[in-house]
Amino acid sequence: MLFCAFCTSAIAEEKQNRMTESFSLLKKCPFGRTLIQKAKRRLAAKTDSELIALFRSSSVSKTDATLTRQFNPETGEEFRKRDVTIYLRAEQNINDLVLDMAHELAHFVFIQPWDPYDPALTAAQYIYTAIEKPGGEVDAIDAECRVGLELSIARGLSAERCKTYLIGIKGQVDRNKIKEDLYKVGRHKGQFVKTLGLESELFPLLSDQPPALFSSTGKAPYPIALLAEFKELTDIACENSRRRIESIGGRSPASEFFKEKDAYFLSRRCNN
Repeated sequence: MLFCAFCTSAIAEEKQNRMTESFSLLKKCPFGRTLIQKAKRRLAAKTDSELIALFRSSSVSKTDATLTRQFNPETGEEFRKRDVTIYLRAEQNINDLVLDMAHELAHFVFIQPWDPYDPALTAAQYIYTAIEKPGGEVDAIDAECRVGLELSIARGLSAERCKTYLIGIKGQVDRNKIKEDLYKVGRHKGQFVKTLGLESELFPLLSDQPPALFSSTGKAPYPIALLAEFKELTDIACENSRRRIESIGGRSPASEFFKEKDAYFLSRRCNN
């Protein structure tokens, strides 16, 4: 048992060392330093160590945001707290780990917080925001490729996965090509359009060409993975709203306000 505990501790330490090494390498890139500075400001972190503590080792790289709602029935106030954790796939070469770090930091730095309890939020809006709005996948892939290009120039490290998106003599990142590849969904196109109906017109680049980019979490082309993600977060938000209606007692104006608010959300987002 002691030996196993030692092994577990050693593995955890090794993964943390790789995070620190990747962070140091990212900091040597001009755009990497920009990401780090912006992330520290958003986190209100004074030291690099505080930012590094945001990272966790995982089997996939992703950025998770958890919104916690608390309701005070006496004052009628609702408090919301958003916690962010960045997971990085540690079992990959250090160069790719740096690119993943840049990718996820771009999500963290540029994305504008959205409300999962917005009654007007639709699947199409969620997918469009997650791909094209600030902090979406276009920005994230652009960030990792800019860092990859800087590593290639300064240290001779190849950014193989970004070769498709570099254009010109100076190797500028082609954001239009990134966007085109993100919307290649292959055989899923027909069902995707059927599910979204008229709102599918929001995606003029949607293509039935073979997928080029896959979500690490959904194991599917990004629009398809994001559609499933929207359904999952909606199911969770609906269940939370139902529970809150049941838990709010009394008939104070504040209680009635939040009951009506949750009931409206349920009617718009949950009944379908």
